[in-house]
Amino acid sequence: MTALTPMEQLLHEHEDDVAGFGHHAVHGELLIPGEVLLGEREVLEVYTDESRLPAGVEQWIRLPLHTILSRLVASKPKLHVNPGQPVEAEFDFGELADAAAQHMRICGCGERPSATREAARWVDGEGRRFFLVPHDDSRLRGCLLGGAIGDALGANTENLPMEVVYERHGPDGITDLPEKPDVTDDTQMTLFTFEAIIRAHVRERLTGERDITTVTQNAYQRWLHTQKTPWDKARGIHSTVDEPDGWLITHQDLFRMRAPGLTCTSALQEYARTGEQATITKPVNNSKGCGGAMRVAPVALADEDPAIVFALAEDNAALTHGHPSGYLSAGAFAVLVHQLLRGKDLLEALDVAVDELVRCEGHEEVVAGIEHAVELAALGNPGVERVEELGRGGVGDTALAIALYSTLVTDDPNEALLLSVNHGGDNDSTASMCGNLAGALHGVEKIRPDWVERVQFREVVDRMVADWELETSAAAPVAQEWFVRYPPS
Repeated sequence: MTALTPMEQLLHEHEDDVAGFGHHAVHGELLIPGEVLLGEREVLEVYTDESRLPAGVEQWIRLPLHTILSRLVASKPKLHVNPGQPVEAEFDFGELADAAAQHMRICGCGERPSATREAARWVDGEGRRFFLVPHDDSRLRGCLLGGAIGDALGANTENLPMEVVYERHGPDGITDLPEKPDVTDDTQMTLFTFEAIIRAHVRERLTGERDITTVTQNAYQRWLHTQKTPWDKARGIHSTVDEPDGWLITHQDLFRMRAPGLTCTSALQEYARTGEQATITKPVNNSKGCGGAMRVAPVALADEDPAIVFALAEDNAALTHGHPSGYLSAGAFAVLVHQLLRGKDLLEALDVAVDELVRCEGHEEVVAGIEHAVELAALGNPGVERVEELGRGGVGDTALAIALYSTLVTDDPNEALLLSVNHGGDNDSTASMCGNLAGALHGVEKIRPDWVERVQFREVVDRMVADWELETSAAAPVAQEWFVRYPPS
């Protein structure tokens, strides 16, 4: 006979004593087969060990008895422990809950709600099992990996004249990823934006508070730390965290200075010194640089309402860029991504973005850039001259225009990426933004597989996309290790 687990020993000792079992087993763990915690049911079947689960069960949820009784079951069913097993019991839910509550009042031990999604087949590198949520992430992966690929395509030629590009790469300019396809600050900051969106969702799920911009500010202070700024100088005067936290910051390859924008770093350093968060009405500077727009693609995930996405992206960019063309371009760009991720075509998405944009004071430069991009795309015959007619991409309005033009003028995301990177301006940012748009529009399958496989941080992007899908699913984790991975701050 299989040795009894601790919970089974308690069942054996308190076979006909619901009060005794409820008192002594309140912190013991049980397994619920499947993926759904909530729901109406007459009988809730639970198990004391993986070996007791019915044949064919590949996914289950492990959680303490007190959490089952107090938090996770909408109805008050019978609790059936180990149905069909040698050590089996059935309890009245209400009686068991009363006994457990009495124990917790007497001993003052308090409730420690937790749940871990586990699976029979998947184990992470540290031996921990998580439930993996099936999802269709082609557009989101395309958006984020496309952005990283564009960034890497232009990383070594940023702001170099095309004559130098031709000398280095031949008469067709840039046609492939470099041998070492590393990204720049554009992708680094996009990853920290994505982390902020996940952590803000965790925060809202746990506390009901929604403060995405503050969570994002904290994320950018962690990015600042990766750029050779000591943590005590980077974290900000409001932070009480002794070390930067979360999973993303553990990736040592982020601790590399890849042409960080002076505007971003100086604005974040100012926040660290003063604790005063920059806003649209209280700008930190008058910069219209593209650094506010190139990082906001993940903000598209923050809400279903494009108006809210626009406002959140504006606020995000205004943390470091105070000119309307710097933050309005970010708002329009995030709405474009938002609509493309939801299956709209690019011109439909553009209508939604422009509708939000024209409501804002100071929109004229960004609107003019968009209109110019649409006009040039309609002419066809894409090339360097067309791209450079839109500007150099160093400011938000021209970076958005080049990214938009490159995506509009061709149905091939790979051609769009090469078009957006071959010009004598801020080509890593324009190509990164183009990759975000083209990847969200076409999906990751349409991007060259060798580029997807080789680009730096592909594994990080894939893991974060899977984590986002899990966090926003019906099986959102409540185990402590998840909150260590994505602290709600």
